[in-house]
Amino acid sequence: MNLSQFSIRDLEQLSGIKAHTLRIWEKRYGLFRPERSPANIRSFSDEDLKKVLNISILNRNGLKISHIVNLSNREIQQRVISMNPDPFVSSARIEALMVSLMEFDEDHFNRILSKSILTLGMESTFMQLIFPFMRRIGILWQTGSINPAQEHFMTNLIRQKLISGIAHLNPNPKTQGKRIVVFLPEGELHELGILFTTYLLKQWGHHVLYLGTMTPVESVVASLDIWPADVLLTSLTSTLSTCEDPEDFIRGIATAFKNKTVIISGPEVNHLNKIPHSNIIYMDDMNELKKMFHSLDFSHSRK
Repeated sequence: MNLSQFSIRDLEQLSGIKAHTLRIWEKRYGLFRPERSPANIRSFSDEDLKKVLNISILNRNGLKISHIVNLSNREIQQRVISMNPDPFVSSARIEALMVSLMEFDEDHFNRILSKSILTLGMESTFMQLIFPFMRRIGILWQTGSINPAQEHFMTNLIRQKLISGIAHLNPNPKTQGKRIVVFLPEGELHELGILFTTYLLKQWGHHVLYLGTMTPVESVVASLDIWPADVLLTSLTSTLSTCEDPEDFIRGIATAFKNKTVIISGPEVNHLNKIPHSNIIYMDDMNELKKMFHSLDFSHSRK
């Protein structure tokens, strides 16, 4: 199914291959036959994108373009499937994940993730592979070029790895570890970032109560009567559907949890008017979050 059309700049951003190089390949080898507008602007199909990604993987693994052009599309695909991208080369793994996503190839997607986790560990896999990969997926969203089913496919596979990783962590937190409630507010459904944070917090020896997505603030307040916590951590990944003004939400949780430290993380933090509250910490950097929780000192964090 042809989901949409891509410009040559889209292909450059998604594959890492310079537009100039793609033009040379098109002219010299006839690798692509893009459609052209009346203004002579190229547009590429999702099949072209998959081909570019596959060629990029083979080329990065030492196969010369002069050899690749003599392979059929099926042979190119088979070569890629037979490869296990070097777990230390992020670009090759990202491109391999992109191909698996486009093809709904669950086995290949899982093999790449599993090998990376085994070799690099969960934390490095997310920082070096998953997050850069998801940024590329974000480009597809911006151009309207990804099927929502593909995004759900990808998200569920990554989520399974995280949940499995959390389940296999040492179940005995450190005695000096903080008690942390982790939740996403109403209107927030994208939990990969907050699940990864939960994994890290547990790995670092903290006591974590994970409440999941779409959690009403009133329910979080009630949970504290049963499971007292030192810190609450939430994430804003999109414009909240439950309030037109995110600042209203922040003022609400600052009041609801006035005797607790509340950390607000996520991509939307960069776009907030960070109104200072004595109990609110705005955190938009994973390394900063890691440093803070390792030190167990919340009094000097950035407000």
